Amino acid sequence: MDMAAEFLESLRTRRRPKTVEVYEVGVRLFQRLLEARGRSLDAIEAGDLDLYAQHLAGERGCSSSTVQTYCAAVSKFADHLRRQGHPVELRRPDFPRLKQKVTACLSDPELANYVSVVKTLQEPFRTCLILLPL
Repeated sequence: MDMAAEFLESLRTRRRPKTVEVYEVGVRLFQRLLEARGRSLDAIEAGDLDLYAQHLAGERGCSSSTVQTYCAAVSKFADHLRRQGHPVELRRPDFPRLKQKVTACLSDPELANYVSVVKTLQEPFRTCLILLPL
C-alpha cells in the first residue's frame, strides 16, 4: 500500500466519506504534481505546498476555497507522515484571496437624497450622519 493510500485508509474511520473523497483528490493531485517534477511523496520539501497552491489556482483554475481545501488535505497528509516518522516540514502557502462581492447599500439617487437631507441638520448630527454611509 502506498503512503497516500495508507493515509486515506486511516481517514476512513475518522472522517465522513465525502471528506475522504475530497482529501483523496487533493493528495493525488499533489502526488501528480511532484511526479511531474521527478519526485515522489516521500521527498516533500518545505515550499511544495506553496507550489501546489499556485498550480491549483493558476494552471488548474481552481477556486480559492478549493485551493484551501486541497492544501488542507496535503497538510493532513504531511501530519500523517510525521506521525509515521518521516521528517516532513511544509510552509503554509499564501492563499489566493477569496473574492467578495461588495453590494451597495444605497443606490446613487438614494445616497444623493440622503446627503441632501443630512446637510439640513445641525452639528454634531450633520457630521455624524454624513459619515455614516462610509
